[in-house]
Amino acid sequence: MNTLNCESKKSKRISVIACAVTAVVSIVLTLTICLSIVFGIPGFANLLCLNSLVDMYHLGDFNEDEVEEGILSGYLSGLGDKYAY
Repeated sequence: MNTLNCESKKSKRISVIACAVTAVVSIVLTLTICLSIVFGIPGFANLLCLNSLVDMYHLGDFNEDEVEEGILSGYLSGLGDKYAY
């Protein structure tokens, strides 16, 4: 009976370790894929840098929705297409 309990505990530990390793690998792969997609966008690193500067040095309040709208409008304006608005 004692040997059976010991083997059962060992089996449970192995299962828990396997689940933990699977979870960690899944998280790392997901983050790697997401970050490669996000940082693959041209100019995204510049936008992150600019956002950090605004967070550090901008003293007033601002509406984040208006900032987002301005970013999107500027992106479309940068196409130089009079029909893209």
